[in-house]
Amino acid sequence: MSEKTIFKLGELFCGPGGLACGALRAKSEDGLFGIEHAWANDYDKIEDPEILEEFRIKLDNVGYSVDPEYDSFNFVFKGSEVYTVNDEFPRLRRREVNDAIGNVKYTIMIAGIADFRE
Repeated sequence: MSEKTIFKLGELFCGPGGLACGALRAKSEDGLFGIEHAWANDYDKIEDPEILEEFRIKLDNVGYSVDPEYDSFNFVFKGSEVYTVNDEFPRLRRREVNDAIGNVKYTIMIAGIADFRE
């Protein structure tokens, strides 16, 4: 059996639930992949002004600037869909891709996976 691959997840401005919650509940059918929550931060919850300033300086040092506009949500949630991912689900398998091929990207077309919708 292949060694399990664990991806580490970090969140900046995480809030309750959300990405980490979904990621931690996700399971690969073959058990070869997992997600481990590495860290999270809600900078707006920092009450100590010195710590907050130090955090903002560190963000600035890595090229991230705090902008009040980032605090406003600029998207609309229109719903979600759930699909069963099993052996028949279209995908590229690592074992089926020649070692000479790298940095592969692909798109799954929604119309092509309608039969997998729950």
